[in-house]
Amino acid sequence: MDDDGTPLSEDSLVAMCSKARGTLRSLRLGHNNGAQLRPSSLLQAIIGNAKLTEVHATQLRFPWSGLQCIAALDACPALHTLRVDAYMTGEVSDTTNALVSSLASRRLHCAKLHVAGRLRGETISALADAMAEDARLNVLQLNFADVDDSAMTILARGLTSCASLTHLCLRGNSISSVGALALASALSRSAVRELVLGSNALGDAGATAIAVLLRENTSITTLDLSGNGITPSGAVSLAAGLIRNATLRSLCLDFNAVGPVGAAAIAAALPSTELESLDLEWNGIRCAGAAVFAFTLQQRTSGTLRHLGIASNSIRAGGAIMLAGALRNSGLESLVLAHNTDLGHSLAGATVAAAVATCASLKHLDVTACGLDADAMTLLCHALEQPSCALVALRAGGNPAVGQSAVHSLARAAARNSVLRELCFTMVHNECPRLLSTDVTLTRDPLDDVGHWVGAPHARTTPWRLL
Repeated sequence: MDDDGTPLSEDSLVAMCSKARGTLRSLRLGHNNGAQLRPSSLLQAIIGNAKLTEVHATQLRFPWSGLQCIAALDACPALHTLRVDAYMTGEVSDTTNALVSSLASRRLHCAKLHVAGRLRGETISALADAMAEDARLNVLQLNFADVDDSAMTILARGLTSCASLTHLCLRGNSISSVGALALASALSRSAVRELVLGSNALGDAGATAIAVLLRENTSITTLDLSGNGITPSGAVSLAAGLIRNATLRSLCLDFNAVGPVGAAAIAAALPSTELESLDLEWNGIRCAGAAVFAFTLQQRTSGTLRHLGIASNSIRAGGAIMLAGALRNSGLESLVLAHNTDLGHSLAGATVAAAVATCASLKHLDVTACGLDADAMTLLCHALEQPSCALVALRAGGNPAVGQSAVHSLARAAARNSVLRELCFTMVHNECPRLLSTDVTLTRDPLDDVGHWVGAPHARTTPWRLL
């Protein structure tokens, strides 16, 4: 029984499976019609259909527990493929062991497996053994699971053989350079496409190990190394690895300390990479780092880069002016300058506005909390009215509040701009005297042919119309 894309209710599913009792062999639920179903209801429908050979039921309302997976497999002896999103605890228990054994036997196919809680020794070994048997596992999430270097070394022996694994998330653990070396060795020839190592303790030595991985791996497209204490030397090592890599598309280095030197190394590597997205929030790159990226963008040597996130980097007006001046021919589609609080200079505002008006590729601009004054907002309003403006989203909240005249200018610009879909700004709200100002986010109503905008002040929940 295959779905036709129509959302199913739990009652209708149970009724359909009861009607086919004794003859049902295959049950496949797609992404659409399983969204409102609970695993318990599907389990009720499965029990009694002992001749089922395959069940595909990912992306239900909730993931399956280990106990529910085991119950389904026990109820249908002929079931050779149960494909679900599941979770298990990291504690050693009969349920956990049974679920991991089902993975090893390949009867259970986990499109996504999330380990909730801390991984214990026996569970780590069992999971590694299951992956070594080439368990059918696509996404493994071990976020905040207390994975340290010794646990990573054990898991690495299984990762080497798990050919179906495409996404590995290890955020919020305590993996240092030792664990990074084991992981890099295991993934050097793997099929993993997304690797998340944010909020660990890799340091520069760990970054060097990941750089070696980038030189050897040909499958990773997304890499998250945020919050790992990486300094300029680690960034230089990563840049060397990037030059030898032809597959990475997205790199996140937020909340490290690469500084201007590390930023310069990464910027210099861009022409030799296939990177489309680069995030360097909270890295202290300052104006010197911004200038290096501006030079790379201006020389049109930024390769395939489409998104650059450099929020909260103590970039002043001079750095913003250089970046804005380099945007016109850069091919950049998204620039995040948020929380660089010292950009509130008239020339900086004018240069940014000029870039908005003339850059045909720029679609997303975030200048939240950058100290832009009312004059800068007026210039941005004028830029939004230009026919050459391609901006889809402008986020300018957290700046000094604009008065009613500027609000009217924003309203006029939004009415004349048929491309813009999202607009955020700060205004004085006369109806709330206790609030001196409030951020307002407006979005174009996709169901309104007239082009009305809908939104609400962030401090309120009642929707209101600006136009």
